[in-house]
Amino acid sequence: MESTVRALPQRHMAKAVKWGRDGEKTAPPPLGPDEMQLYSFYRPGLTAGDYTIEAVQEISTSSDAGTQKLTVTNVRSNNLQRSDPQAFQVVVTRFSLDPDIINSYYPPDGHQDEGRILPHIVFNDKHYPWEIEAGVSDNMKRQVDGNRNLVPWVALLVFDPEELHIDTLAEMIALRIPSVKSVNDQNLNGSFTMQAQEYFNNVQTGSRISFEQALRCSPPKTLSDIKGSKESVQVIFPKKQLFADMFQEPESMKYLAHVRNVNTVGFPDAGVEQFSLYSIVVSSRTGRFDITNPRTQNCHLVSIGHVESTVGRVLSWLASHIASDPDRIGIFSLYSWVYTALPPDPVNFIDTVRDLIRNHQMLQTNDKALNQLQQNSERDKIDPVEKEASKLLYDRLRVGNVPARWRTETGEESAAINRGPPVPLSEFQIFDKSIGLMDLSYSPAWQLRKTLAISDTAFSSALMRFRSTLTNTSANRTRKDMNSLASEGDLVNNISKSISNVGELANGQVGDPQRLNQPIIANPIVDVKSKEALSTYQGYLSTGATSLANAGSELYNEFNEAAPNNNDWVLVHNWLMDKLFLADIPPHQLFPDPSFVPSEALRYFYIDDFWMDCLIDGALSVANHLDRDDDMIRVQIKEKFNIYLSSVVNGSGIRPQIPGCGFVLRSKLVKTMPDLRIIVKWKVPEPKNAAREAVCRYTRYDNTTIICLLDRMPEELDSITLQQPPHQQRFSLGSHLTKDDLSFRLRYLYTDTVQAQKAEAEKGHWPDNLQQPTEDEAHPENNQTRGWFNWSTRCMNLRKMTSEINAMLQDTATNSYVDTVPNSCELALELNDPSYFFKIVPPVQTSADPVVPRHRQLYVNRAANLAKSGPQQAPASKDAIKTSSDNKPAAVPPAPTTVRAAVAPGAVTAPAPVAPIKPPNFETRKIPLPQWELVLRKQPAKPIKMQSHFDLSIYPDYKTYSNQPNLAGYDNKSYIPTKNIYFFDLLLEIQIDVRHGASNKIQPKDKPLLLPNYDGAGVSMAGNQRFVPFLYTANDHLTIRLVPRTAAENYPMALNDKKTEGITFTLAESNIAPIIQGQYVNIRDIGKEWVGETTITMVERFATTGRPWPLTTQWKFIKRSRRDLGDVALKKL
Repeated sequence: MESTVRALPQRHMAKAVKWGRDGEKTAPPPLGPDEMQLYSFYRPGLTAGDYTIEAVQEISTSSDAGTQKLTVTNVRSNNLQRSDPQAFQVVVTRFSLDPDIINSYYPPDGHQDEGRILPHIVFNDKHYPWEIEAGVSDNMKRQVDGNRNLVPWVALLVFDPEELHIDTLAEMIALRIPSVKSVNDQNLNGSFTMQAQEYFNNVQTGSRISFEQALRCSPPKTLSDIKGSKESVQVIFPKKQLFADMFQEPESMKYLAHVRNVNTVGFPDAGVEQFSLYSIVVSSRTGRFDITNPRTQNCHLVSIGHVESTVGRVLSWLASHIASDPDRIGIFSLYSWVYTALPPDPVNFIDTVRDLIRNHQMLQTNDKALNQLQQNSERDKIDPVEKEASKLLYDRLRVGNVPARWRTETGEESAAINRGPPVPLSEFQIFDKSIGLMDLSYSPAWQLRKTLAISDTAFSSALMRFRSTLTNTSANRTRKDMNSLASEGDLVNNISKSISNVGELANGQVGDPQRLNQPIIANPIVDVKSKEALSTYQGYLSTGATSLANAGSELYNEFNEAAPNNNDWVLVHNWLMDKLFLADIPPHQLFPDPSFVPSEALRYFYIDDFWMDCLIDGALSVANHLDRDDDMIRVQIKEKFNIYLSSVVNGSGIRPQIPGCGFVLRSKLVKTMPDLRIIVKWKVPEPKNAAREAVCRYTRYDNTTIICLLDRMPEELDSITLQQPPHQQRFSLGSHLTKDDLSFRLRYLYTDTVQAQKAEAEKGHWPDNLQQPTEDEAHPENNQTRGWFNWSTRCMNLRKMTSEINAMLQDTATNSYVDTVPNSCELALELNDPSYFFKIVPPVQTSADPVVPRHRQLYVNRAANLAKSGPQQAPASKDAIKTSSDNKPAAVPPAPTTVRAAVAPGAVTAPAPVAPIKPPNFETRKIPLPQWELVLRKQPAKPIKMQSHFDLSIYPDYKTYSNQPNLAGYDNKSYIPTKNIYFFDLLLEIQIDVRHGASNKIQPKDKPLLLPNYDGAGVSMAGNQRFVPFLYTANDHLTIRLVPRTAAENYPMALNDKKTEGITFTLAESNIAPIIQGQYVNIRDIGKEWVGETTITMVERFATTGRPWPLTTQWKFIKRSRRDLGDVALKKL
């Protein structure tokens, strides 16, 4: 199944695979990327209307008696003698338009352009303008001019708002417009909303299209169906004089609709060598050009069906001016939009492109702002603090980071830095040691994986099934091998021998008596992750994953001749590939700051492979219910996928293409030309049998933004060309239009291919209307062009214009253009503005170092896996997972050699949380404490008197009381309960008196606070995220260690910045030990009470000029044998 986001490389790969298998190249395309075919019309096989079909079958036989014939026709069951044709109807919506068939229109909504522009609309349906007959006369419904032209049933018209606006309610009532109660009922585009039957039954007969006169010879049902339609319609009411001017000759509308067949290579979201037919309708009127200020214009696509039957009546009314009939006539508007007409010589396409080229840079903060920060960091006469701040900010913004608001787990609001997968540099640090801010760059990737993976039910279900299949099969085989169990095959083979033995015993055939030995009972190995079984289990996982990821005997690669061994792997494989193409990643994740992609800008970027690795790593952890620390199934999936990425696909000579960089374009050009074409050329040409697709993905994110992804590095790029698509080029009336003058330079056309190729070879293109007049171009005089255009009505005189243009284009001397029939294709080419393009050429590389080819691999921490379990050698097995006769395990792919866009996880020294940290597995085993490294230095001249600088308090999470004794004894509410049914979290809080660098340990001792089998969720910071907590277990105590969150090699950090006045952390789900040895203590407001006492030891270490000084203090807390109300509340919840 083809992926929409990977259509370009997939279709290119399909061609390469076919070429590799068949040994011959596919047929060349009928159209090149810069070519198009034009048709003056594209009539459907059946236009709208009623039809009948009659099937007749004649059967004849020959014999000596003669020839017999039998004629069989379709008849009804109640009358077998009478032939009854089958009636059917071709239905086309007459009074409205499905917006989905619209490809584009120009000028777009809200766009501005000069008044001489002729608006046009492009349809995805090549038949649409001719699906309904435009009239009943032969010239309106049949092909004319020697079958060269056909009148469409729709026309595009431009109106000034004043031409459609009805000022008074009395005029609306005179027109009998239904449901009108005030002048405000008219829509902003000048139309009125009603039902089709209301138009025919309510509107004044003299103010609507004469369908009755046109269809008087048609079956009555046809007219009744049209007049009885309840379809919602939009109707505009221009004045009758304007109607007569626009449709004085309805047949001339045949010159304003044509079809273009274009090659869609380079279009957004288009494929390779795909061809599309687009029908285009051009307006017969221009916008307002005799203006000095911008003016709004309304474009209406109207139905001209049976207009020819109405024009005569309107002309008669204009000649006699019958007072009883209003001076307006209603026309069906199928679609409309609004644009703004500008005075002559406004900013044009060329100026827009030039501005766009000036505003291109890497995807980061604006270069001007970065340069200003860099200058501030290099100035001498500036405050040192401001200078250092400018340098730090410049360093972070330069690599694509942006400041972000961040809220800690405890609710404190702080600052952080963030970015998405597109980055401006190919190498950078994940964490800047100098600023100490949280780097959230990879946290969104982990958060996003939950949304993408879990919301995609097909993927998550397939991943769960794949995990279950691989885990269960591998675990079963491991237990068989480790416990020396017979396989299913051996059991089947031994059945006959067992039956034979039973038969011999039944016949009294017994052997010699033997002593009965005591059986040796060995504990079976059930846990496949035990030390004895882990290596075998991982080996079976590897061979099992290889089998499941294959198609037949080779790895699945989407182009295998054999069917895939496991359909779930296909879904997982395709999902991973789509995500590497940035599929489904929201724009706010790609571009975390709006300033990165401003309006009218072009931005280049690299793709951060490690960001994508975090996204994929998190998504593959979905449905993992077994591995808490190391997800072995996920490792196997990534390793098999890496083999696919590094393998050539089925003799095509091409590896899978994975994007590594790209650019994003945001401009109004995209809205103007949604199919803006891109052509990418690379410096080093590749052999035809191993040529990759030039572009990996080219897609339109919204109506102003296009993103393009490439699989090679920018250093390999030769040029990027953006050009107008053939079917979305602008139409205009001449090169210059004023209230007194029309300048029209004709483009030279060719019907002789040889002459056309010669002209293109000499000039690079056909002569166009941007050049000065030459002998190759025909230029009509101004007095001649005046007859082509009506300045008062702004309508073209199409009959005169097309015939004279056709005569001027004839070249009898060289016969380069010989076509005496004016047609819509000819006029469209002359009204077309030149097709522009702009080319982006990267700067010349000054480095002589060769470009390292990019080889994308997902990150797999193989070193950690091997260190944990040793070499993973798959054991031989007779019952391996097989769905084919040949199942050979694939080799482990080599380590990636590409230059990664981020530091590998093993090299990350920052303590920032790049991924959710799962609670450790707290088993009752000995874990040695890390030892402090004492560095001996020269002792200070005067001994330093050290004293404790921290106070410690401990209390349940549902309390807020300090648990510290004083002279008056313990507080009545300050204790730790021992008889709560539900576990609760212990909050441990340290208050700092004197700010120094410190690390802290809390160590239960003697009278225990907790039971020895603590298996809670672990320790986490509840306040002050500048520290990272670690939990260690021993035989008789737990140790909680707080390490400053710093990238420095030594742990101590300065705490005199007023940011560490309190440290709070939580020991989750604490199992409080009961009171074993108690004593009486003084409780305030109660007196003496028998309680348990526990001691907590706190160790502080300070870095001084001599060495780390350890300080040990002990804190006593009481436990009361009672259950708190907070625990009772938990039961209610």
